[in-house]
Amino acid sequence: MSTMENERPQKRQYTTYLLRFLAGSWLLFTVALIVWWYIFSQRQIERLSQAGGVIAEELIRNQKMLMWEGGTLLGSLILGGGALLYFIIRDQQHTLRLKEFFLTFTHELKTPIATLRLYAESLHDSLKDPELEETSRDLMREVDRLSLQLDNSLALSLFPDTRLHLENLSLQETLRPLCDEFDELTIQSDNDACVVGDMQALATILRNLLKNAVIHGHATTVTISCRMETTPITSSVISILDNGSGISDETQHALLGHKFQRLYRGSGSGIGLYLSKQLAEKMHGSLSFPKTPNGFLAELTLPLASTELS
Repeated sequence: MSTMENERPQKRQYTTYLLRFLAGSWLLFTVALIVWWYIFSQRQIERLSQAGGVIAEELIRNQKMLMWEGGTLLGSLILGGGALLYFIIRDQQHTLRLKEFFLTFTHELKTPIATLRLYAESLHDSLKDPELEETSRDLMREVDRLSLQLDNSLALSLFPDTRLHLENLSLQETLRPLCDEFDELTIQSDNDACVVGDMQALATILRNLLKNAVIHGHATTVTISCRMETTPITSSVISILDNGSGISDETQHALLGHKFQRLYRGSGSGIGLYLSKQLAEKMHGSLSFPKTPNGFLAELTLPLASTELS
């Protein structure tokens, strides 16, 4: 994503500070309450002991026990609250270090993957044996698959802090570079739609759906059409239908778009469709997967360009 990799995670920092503030406030409030209870109880015992009598003598004997129990309770509370605050801070720092390592690792992988893709293309162009050409084409597909998985994983790790730049977009203009990228697919799109969204986010959604059609559905043709809906707001429904194998199992179909759900042996991790759904919702739209008798159908709903977003 264009804004995913460059922006500082301000929202995550705010959440971190909020958690620390709440934990610290809870600890201070609880300690203050215990201290007040301890002081109040001691005062009441002193007042009762001054009245004399059997009860007063018994209270005086138990005063030392109450002092020790109250001190133990207060110490345990401070120790437990401090440990809780410590582990919250340590867990947040550990998560931050893991995120920084993952970002560095994925950035380091991008360059060799791009170089490998370039070498695979050069090898494919230089080969004349049909069998070797098919092997080199499979190599390029696997490199593209690895690159897409890497991009999806990176985008998913940064997603809670992602800021999208919503603007008027043309579906055809966003789709044009993807047609060159998926030269093994015949992409048919007769009509255009002007929607409100983020260009990189929309391209990511379409790329994931097209890659899903090629790798998992073994499709050769994808048909993209648009229609308008007026409820609850004026939106454009972009239908992406391929002629691949699709998913006939009801249970597997219900898991589409869920994170880390492998539908069958050899299927993907589900990150691509899950990320696509999250990006669609972040653009005030939705992504669904209606049942269809043939192939695989995805419907992306986005506000039309004339719709004002709150």
